[in-house]
Amino acid sequence: MDQSYCGWRVKMKRRSISSAGFTLIELSITMTIGSFLLVLSVGLIHQVMRFNSVTQNRAFEHRVLDRLCSDFRRDVHQATKVEILSKSEFKLFYPNEKVVRYTAPEDKIQRQIIQTDGVERTESYEFKRSISVECTHQTEPELLSLTIAPGDTASIRHRVPQRSFSATLGRTKRHEQARVSDE
Repeated sequence: MDQSYCGWRVKMKRRSISSAGFTLIELSITMTIGSFLLVLSVGLIHQVMRFNSVTQNRAFEHRVLDRLCSDFRRDVHQATKVEILSKSEFKLFYPNEKVVRYTAPEDKIQRQIIQTDGVERTESYEFKRSISVECTHQTEPELLSLTIAPGDTASIRHRVPQRSFSATLGRTKRHEQARVSDE
C-alpha cells in the first residue's frame, strides 16, 4: 500500500507540474488575438469619434441656418422696401428710418441694423465651410428669396446643405392694417 500511495503521489506531482504554466505558443497566440482585438477597438473608437464630429458640425450648421431663416423672415416681413446691391448684398428699409443690411463674405453672412446715427448692431452667421449666397426679388407678389449653397463643390461630404428662404415684403404692416372679422 505504501508503494501504490507513493506511485499515485508521484503521478499527481507530474501532472501538476506539467499543467502549472502556459507554453510559449499559447502565450503568443493569446497576445496575437488580444492585439488584434485592441486594434479593432481603436479603429472603432476612431470611427465613432469622427462620426460624432461630423454630426456636431452638421447640427451647428443647421442651427445657424435656422437662426438666419428666422431673422431673415422677421426682417423682410417688417420692411417696406428692399434695395438689392448685388446678388449677395441687399438692404431692407423700415418706416422709422431703420435699415437692415445683409452682406455675405466667403464663409459667413452679416446682418447690420443701421439707424440714422450709425450702425446699431452687427450680427454674424458663421459657417465652417465656404458658402455662396444669392438674393432674388420678385415683384408680384412682393417676395424676397435668399438661397445659400455650398461654395466649393469638391468635397461633398463636408459641404453646407443648400437652403432657400422666402418671405413676403411688408407682410407685418399689411397684417396690422387689415381688418379681421369673426365671420
